[in-house]
Amino acid sequence: MEQSLPRRRVTFSHVKIFEIPPSSTEESSIRECSSHVEDLRNGFDPPEPPESIRSHQTDFQEVLDLLQTEEEKVDDEAVAIQMYSEEFGTIDEEVEDTKKRVAEFYAAINRWKKVRIENETQMDVGNSSLTSVLSSAADLSNLTSFVSQFPQLLTTLSSANNITILAPSNEAFGKFLQSPAASAVAANDSNAIQALLSYHVLNGTYPAASVKETPAFIPTLLNNPAYANVTGGQVVEAIAQDDSVVFFSGLLSNSTVTKADTNFTGGVVHIIDTVLTPPQNVSTTAQAAGLTALVGAVSKNPQIASTLDTTPDLTVFAPNNEAFQSIASILQNITTQQLSAVLGYHVINGTVAYSSTLTNGTSVPTLAGPNVTITISDDDVFVNSAKVVIPDVLVANGVVHVIDGVLNPNATAAAPNPEAETQSAAFPGASSLATVPFTSGVPAPTVAIGGGAGGAAGGGGGGQETGAPPATGSAAGATPTNAAMPMRTGAMGAAALFAGAGVWLNV
Repeated sequence: MEQSLPRRRVTFSHVKIFEIPPSSTEESSIRECSSHVEDLRNGFDPPEPPESIRSHQTDFQEVLDLLQTEEEKVDDEAVAIQMYSEEFGTIDEEVEDTKKRVAEFYAAINRWKKVRIENETQMDVGNSSLTSVLSSAADLSNLTSFVSQFPQLLTTLSSANNITILAPSNEAFGKFLQSPAASAVAANDSNAIQALLSYHVLNGTYPAASVKETPAFIPTLLNNPAYANVTGGQVVEAIAQDDSVVFFSGLLSNSTVTKADTNFTGGVVHIIDTVLTPPQNVSTTAQAAGLTALVGAVSKNPQIASTLDTTPDLTVFAPNNEAFQSIASILQNITTQQLSAVLGYHVINGTVAYSSTLTNGTSVPTLAGPNVTITISDDDVFVNSAKVVIPDVLVANGVVHVIDGVLNPNATAAAPNPEAETQSAAFPGASSLATVPFTSGVPAPTVAIGGGAGGAAGGGGGGQETGAPPATGSAAGATPTNAAMPMRTGAMGAAALFAGAGVWLNV
């Protein structure tokens, strides 16, 4: 006669509520055994282990403890099956099904056991403080010594939750300290140093597996307006490329993760091979990118230059030198007021439009007044008819996208031909000249754009192939001077930007 066994209810946050009977005994019938295993299979299907167990440590351990208990019960089922087969000399269909379910449950247990073994060290480290993680990593001794000079910052980071630290290796710090960029360190500029360190702390926990091939622009703790004028904090670009995780920072400097996912109580640490470069102002970045025509054009109106460098939350579409040269015949007679109007048509105020946020068909007003239209065709991005050739150059107050054409505020309907290798100039009747306009007297770049272990310049999104060459005339071979230190931004609004922007070129 079958025995009706009392049931106990178990609730657990990581899995659904289910019911299991008490442990089987040798006297339990095979049908009772089968019912028990069926409860286990139908009511409790063990979930697959999470990719990162740091944020699920309690759940993870509870699942392991529960599985250990259930394993003992399933062992009883296996014993009962063996006894049944020995007593009756046969195994009927019901017992065969029970045997199969027991095997499946064993497999589930073994999957969790394997993850537990693989993650024992990770779980131990996950309970460690930031101080102990940094001090125990031999490759971070330089960083540890550096951060220890700022006890208040270290205390703040140690008590923070949900952060990601991009920790330069000893070699990375060695390169940085040997560069002219370390002048702020030598001068003991504590504000600049703390800004640099803050830029290496991401606001949120980002394990390596969370970084995908589509670029993500992650806010950091660098939000001091003296060094960054981006709402929500200055960002880094994170992207997975060639089986590595790479972070692009200012001047398209790239830093590759060499050791990922060292967990601590407040988040995760990734060791990187290059010190991040806090984004510089627009003028410095344009010069480093070899955009000497743009630098020269902006310098014609000092107010424009100052406001471009200080207004928060800008998106700048920056024509390269060839773009200016292609319409040189018109630009040689342009007035300062007309030039201001043209430059204003390349700036979006109040929106930092990173490549991953651009959508096809979007029409956005510019500081000059008229809208520009975004077109996305396959992997190419166009602004009106100009193609983005280098996307996502981070600057202190937003982002710059280098384009291959000068935009015309009187030709707002200009549209690209995505099938063509080159686009027609937006200024009808314009022609090129032998020299690049506005470059006379513009100093040669002293800060190189791009670099780091990842290779040449070029962000990961917006239609630009990673590792693509910088714009024509760029300083790919220049020697960096202050590439890794933050630059003061000042603080100005855009109210007076581009005076006379209503006077557009009548061409």
